[in-house]
Amino acid sequence: MTLGDTQKQLEQVIADLRQVGEISISTVWPIARKVVGAVRKVIAVATEPPPPDPATVREVAARWREMAPAMGEWHANDVQQAHNTIPDTVWGRTPGDPYGETTGDKARTSIANFKTRSTTIGPAAAGVAGSLDTFGGAMEKARDRWHNAFAALKDDVDWGNIPKNPLDAIPYVRKLVGDVIHGVEELAGAYGDADKAVNTAKGELGKAVEGITLPDHTSVAAGAIGSVNNWSDVKNDPDGHKDGTGLRPGVQERADANLAAMSPEDRAKAQAMLDNAKDDARRNWIISALARGGDVESLQRFATKIDQMSDGDLAELDPTVFVQKNPGVLAQPDGTTCGSSSLVVAKMINDPMYAMQIITGYNPHTDAYVVSPEGPTPEGRFHSAAKEMHDLTNNAVGPSIGTNWPEWLGTPPWGAAEEMGTPGGPGVPGTSYDWSLHPPFSGASDYGSVASAVQSGQSVPLFIGTGAYPSHVVLVTGMEGENMRIYEPSSGQMMTIPRSQFESGNFSLGGSTGWSVWGSVTPK
Repeated sequence: MTLGDTQKQLEQVIADLRQVGEISISTVWPIARKVVGAVRKVIAVATEPPPPDPATVREVAARWREMAPAMGEWHANDVQQAHNTIPDTVWGRTPGDPYGETTGDKARTSIANFKTRSTTIGPAAAGVAGSLDTFGGAMEKARDRWHNAFAALKDDVDWGNIPKNPLDAIPYVRKLVGDVIHGVEELAGAYGDADKAVNTAKGELGKAVEGITLPDHTSVAAGAIGSVNNWSDVKNDPDGHKDGTGLRPGVQERADANLAAMSPEDRAKAQAMLDNAKDDARRNWIISALARGGDVESLQRFATKIDQMSDGDLAELDPTVFVQKNPGVLAQPDGTTCGSSSLVVAKMINDPMYAMQIITGYNPHTDAYVVSPEGPTPEGRFHSAAKEMHDLTNNAVGPSIGTNWPEWLGTPPWGAAEEMGTPGGPGVPGTSYDWSLHPPFSGASDYGSVASAVQSGQSVPLFIGTGAYPSHVVLVTGMEGENMRIYEPSSGQMMTIPRSQFESGNFSLGGSTGWSVWGSVTPK
C-alpha cells in the first residue's frame, strides 16, 4: 500500500466519523462502538510509521557525500588517459565528410565534450547527498507527527474507559469523537507529509542526477561521436532537445531497434543516409524519423527534403519551436477541438514526417504535397488534421455510456488515451496509455506522475477547467526546471504552468485565471 493509499483510507475514516450525528441516550452506545471500531481500523491501517526510515536515508546521504569529491576526478582522468592513447592519425587532418568536418575535428569535439561533462559527476553526487539529507529531515518530522498521533489514539481510546452511566457517557463520547477525529487527521497528515516529502525528493534527486550530463545509451544510428555530441546541457535544455539538434529521451533507443530490425539492404540504405547527413541536426531528424518506424523509401525522401531546408525551417519541424515562432498559426479550428488539436501537436512531436506534412505540405510517404480543404497553409493543414483527429477520438465508446461521445462535448479522455496508443497515433510508438482523474486534493502526487512521464520523453494531454468540471485540454510538451511547458490550443501559443500553481490547482492561461487540472493521459 502506498503512502497516498494509506492517507486516503484514513481520510475516509474521518469522513465516516463526521457523520455520526447527534449523541443522545439512545445513540451514545452505538456511536461509542463505532468510534472504538474506527480506531481499531486506523491502528490496523497505520500500524507502521511512514517509510522510509530517516536514519537509512541519512546513511545513504553520507555514502554519497563521501564519494562525491573523488567521482568527477576519476572520470576526468579516465577521459584524459583515453585521449592520450588515441593515435595521432585520428587527431590529424584526415579527410572527413564532404562538408568539410574531418574525423579529427569530430573526435576533438567529442572528447572535449566528454571530459567537460564528466566533471559534472562530483557536484551531482554532492547534490544527491544534500537532497537525501533534506528528505531525511522531512521524514523525521513526518514520523514524529505519526508517533504522537498513533500513541494518543492507542492509549486513550479504550472501551473500558467509557463511563457506564449514559448521562456521563454522552459528554465523554462527544469529546472522544472530536479527539479521535483530530488524532486521525494528524495520522493522515503524517502520511500526507511523507508522501509530499517522497515526491519532492524524487524531483530533487532527479534534478541532481540530471546534472550528470553523460549518456545512458550509445546509439548505433548516431554513432559514438554523435551520441556524445547529442548530450544536452540539462540546465539550458530541460526538454532534452536543444535548438532542434538534440533528441528526446528514448528516441535513439527506438531508432536503433528499428534499424536492427531492417533487412540488411534497407539497413545499409538507412545507415548511408545517417553517414551522409550534412550535420548533426539533420542526422538527428533522420534518427527521429527512424524511431517512428516506416519504410526506407519514405525515410530517403524525408532525408532528401530536410537536406534542402534552411536551418531555421528545419528547426520548425519541432512544433513547439514552430508555435513559439509563429503564435496563433497552430490554433484549434473551433470550440470543440482543443483536445484533438493537442493530439495533433503530440503526433507532430513524435512523427517528424507528419510534422513535415503539416508545416510544409510535403508528405514523404506519398512523395506528394497535401491538398487541404482548409487551405494550402500550415494553418489550413493543421485545421484539417485537428478535425480528422476529432472524428477518431469521438468514435471511442465511452465507459458506462454505451455510445460514441457527442462531438459538441469535445474530446473525451478515454478517446484521447485510446488514440494516443493506436499504432501510428499521436503517442510514443509501442506505448499504451490510460487516463487518470485528478482529485483536487492530490496536486503534489499528480504533478509527480505527469512530470515523470514528460521527463521520460512523453507529451501529456491535460484536461483542465475553471469550474466544477473540465472544459479544456492542453498538452504538456516539456519541462522548464520544475515548471511545465505547454501547448495551449485556443491561442496556438506555448505557455508555462508553474509547479506551485499546478499543485495548488490555480494557474493562469494567458489572461484567464483559476484553472486546475482534472485529468491526464499518461502511459500505463
